[in-house]
Amino acid sequence: MYVFKLILNYYKTYICVSLIFLITLLIIFFPKKTYAADCADVNGTTVTYTSDCRQIVVTGDGSNITIDGATIKGHSSDDEKGIITTNGTNTTITINSDAGIGYDTADGLDRYGIKHAAGSGSITTITNNGRIETKQSTSNGAGYPIFNGSTIGDIVNSGQIYSNSKVAIANTKNGTINKIENTATGDIWSVRKYTIQNNNTIGTITNAGMIRSSKEQAIRNASNDESVPTITLIENKSGATIQAENETIMNSGRGIITTIKNAGTIKAWGADGKAIRNFNATIGTIENTGTISTTKTSGGSGQAIVSSTGGVINTINNSGTISAIDGNGVIYVNATGAIGTITNSGNITGDDSGAAIKNEGAITTINNSGNITDSTNADGIKNILGATIGTINNTGTITGADLDINNANDAGQSGTITTLNNSQGGNDALTYGYKLPTNYNVIVNSTSDYGKIVFSNKSGTTTFGVHSTSTLTGSSVNTTYSDVISGLTESDLVSCTSDTDCTTGNKFEGTNKYYWKLDDTNNDDDWDLIITAIESSVPPSSTLPKTPTLESMNSLKSVTDANFAHMNTYDCDFFGNNNDTCLSLGGRRSKVTNPSSTTNGLVLVGGKRFSDQLRIGGFYHTNTKHDTAKNLKLSDNTPLLGSLIVWNQKSSGLGFQVKYANAYQEKNATITRAAGENSEEGTGKTLTKAISNTIETRYVISKKNKINYTPYFASRYAVKKQDSYTEVGPVSPLTYNKINDKALTVLLGTRIDANLTPALNLHATLGIEHDVYHTISKLAPTGMSGLPTVNLDANLKKTRPVVSLGFDYDLSSNNRFSSIIQYQELAYENMTQTNLYIYYSKAF
Repeated sequence: MYVFKLILNYYKTYICVSLIFLITLLIIFFPKKTYAADCADVNGTTVTYTSDCRQIVVTGDGSNITIDGATIKGHSSDDEKGIITTNGTNTTITINSDAGIGYDTADGLDRYGIKHAAGSGSITTITNNGRIETKQSTSNGAGYPIFNGSTIGDIVNSGQIYSNSKVAIANTKNGTINKIENTATGDIWSVRKYTIQNNNTIGTITNAGMIRSSKEQAIRNASNDESVPTITLIENKSGATIQAENETIMNSGRGIITTIKNAGTIKAWGADGKAIRNFNATIGTIENTGTISTTKTSGGSGQAIVSSTGGVINTINNSGTISAIDGNGVIYVNATGAIGTITNSGNITGDDSGAAIKNEGAITTINNSGNITDSTNADGIKNILGATIGTINNTGTITGADLDINNANDAGQSGTITTLNNSQGGNDALTYGYKLPTNYNVIVNSTSDYGKIVFSNKSGTTTFGVHSTSTLTGSSVNTTYSDVISGLTESDLVSCTSDTDCTTGNKFEGTNKYYWKLDDTNNDDDWDLIITAIESSVPPSSTLPKTPTLESMNSLKSVTDANFAHMNTYDCDFFGNNNDTCLSLGGRRSKVTNPSSTTNGLVLVGGKRFSDQLRIGGFYHTNTKHDTAKNLKLSDNTPLLGSLIVWNQKSSGLGFQVKYANAYQEKNATITRAAGENSEEGTGKTLTKAISNTIETRYVISKKNKINYTPYFASRYAVKKQDSYTEVGPVSPLTYNKINDKALTVLLGTRIDANLTPALNLHATLGIEHDVYHTISKLAPTGMSGLPTVNLDANLKKTRPVVSLGFDYDLSSNNRFSSIIQYQELAYENMTQTNLYIYYSKAF
């Protein structure tokens, strides 16, 4: 019995130990499944999460969240929304390198890693050094690692932002993101499409790492409503990649991308890959110093840059590489698309791509100093029916396996190219097919480096010229540039009437002038450019502004002679019945011959009598119109002004009379030097001025109070000046020196007054004026060597007659109407002047 008890106790102990061992094994190898607890919510505080939890709800302002060594997952009921922000402002979220949101695919997030919904809230910064990942994988599903419907300042990613379906970063129609910065270790990735999708406003997307879509549209800027999605800058830095199977950067639906700057790689690899597609939207500038490419090798229609269906790209600047293989234009513009300016100093290359640049719409300007090339059944530039290119400036190389420039579709129906400027030549002359450009200009760099072009299948006509940037220096006298144009006949060239003197022109370079012409002396449709250089463009004395200068000086004659008493002009001496004040208003018309010019003016004269023997006066003369020769234009800078003082011996006016008078005026002058055989036309603006002082003595003799005889003698000192000036416009402008004209002149003559009726008085004068002293500066222009000096006084006439005839008619005792006509010879160049002065005087 005792033994039986011992055996039973032994088995009990064995069974208990075995059970304990078995339970221990079950605990070790089959632990009980547990679930992470809900995350603590944040309300305007700083919280660090170091343990896994589910769904953080953020409220309040200034919340500061750090995830360190933990994983934040979605709500337990639906695996959605790792972090939810409401209307709190200035939230910051930091994910360290050993942490993440939803990256455990077994219990991870299905949608919305960080959901920042519409409202008034704001996130200042999201910094990701770990992973933000959603596991949604259905074909039309969307998992949003970051979803913004309000305001986010900066998203800085040095880890991974990953969507297992589409849209890694979504910025909705109410959202604004200041900056998305993807660093060198950053990877933003969607398995399906729309890696970064913008429906409203993103300031800057900067990529130094990888932004990629396994299907299409790594960056999508588009809208399906009336909003205008805008991205200010997409910058892809050196060593960085933005890639997708198709439409790597897509701008559509009225979207605006101000600038795309690429120093790295932007590529599409699909059969219909498009690296940058602009569809019914606007891109301001594409700056490429890296590579933009499609890499599908066969069976596709790849294009590197596309502007289509109302899309506009203002500027493409390329100093890197833009390429496509087996496509439909490396750079492609469809029928309703447009590109402003393409400037290429790098490489635009295609291989069986239809054309390196294919235009079905409108391109304003193509500037090429690099290489535009397409091989294998393709053209360098193709411009089809209905398409337009404004200007092509080619100082580099354009090469096509078929044609370098093909201005037609495959059926030979042509587009329009307005201007083609070309320096490509040597052994690789530019080949051009179908409708001729409206203008073709050759660029000449040297006698061995100049443009050549071969036309084929031609239609229309072209105007030939030598481009303004051409260099025709050195010993280029009668230099021949062979085969500048091939394939054209005389009738294809505008203004061409002879094979030996087809189209002519000239060009200035510094002080040299070059004449050129096209020549086809062999009548083989290979045209040579023949240059004749004139080594000096020094204008001869006949083209220097001698005549305009003298005419400008003579136009001041009214100043210097306005107060000679014999004219009886600009002197108000009508005081009526015992009045002391005189005022007159009149008009003057002056006509000068050789060359002919006419001046019209208004004159106001006033006089004041202090006694029967003493009076004073003054005048104001403004010119309303100067009708001068085409090489001289005049206008008043100041009106003609003057004053006088008169002493009479007798109150009756008989006997001696002494007068002192002065006058001053300034005129603006525009003087044009005519073009000579070897020189350009030149124009300059200057100021002319004159001042004079006159003393006159006369003696009035009466004969029965009906006729007065008045001999007179006067002397005048006058100074006229023309300021120096420099021409504007010519390649070599001339500078002209200041001209001074000084003269001391005496005048001897007589005046006769005849009182025909108590109201009507006729008067006439006859006089001779003589220059006792007259000197004028020489015209000595500078600006190039060999300029002649011109003597302006070569034909100076020192003695000149003056005659006049006029009348006064008293309307009443205090009102008078007067007129005078005067003729005189002028000092220079056999010029004469005729003046008609009509005025009304009133005494009061």
